Amino acid sequence: DLDYTIQVLISTILCTLSEGICGLIVNVWLQLNVWNYSKLWGTFFFGQCNTFFVIVWLVLIALIGIPLCDAINYYILKIEPCPYYIIFGHKFLQFKERKN
Repeated sequence: DLDYTIQVLISTILCTLSEGICGLIVNVWLQLNVWNYSKLWGTFFFGQCNTFFVIVWLVLIALIGIPLCDAINYYILKIEPCPYYIIFGHKFLQFKERKN
């Protein structure tokens, strides 16, 4: 029953941290220079993350990531209960009951 906005924020932070850690390993430690945000505005995490891409992560997670994971868990893997989302204390979306 965790608020959907909190789920999205936690997931975005985890994805951004993963990008930063991966960037440090791949770009700094291994010196493969796969991506370089140093010339872009809003760069942080030792140049491995950018504010624009944090927003991209947030949108992808909110619109696709969480609902897709919940749909797979409920409809394919048959994990109960039926998913629903709460924003600021109000239920705004509930999945349709699956046919057994």
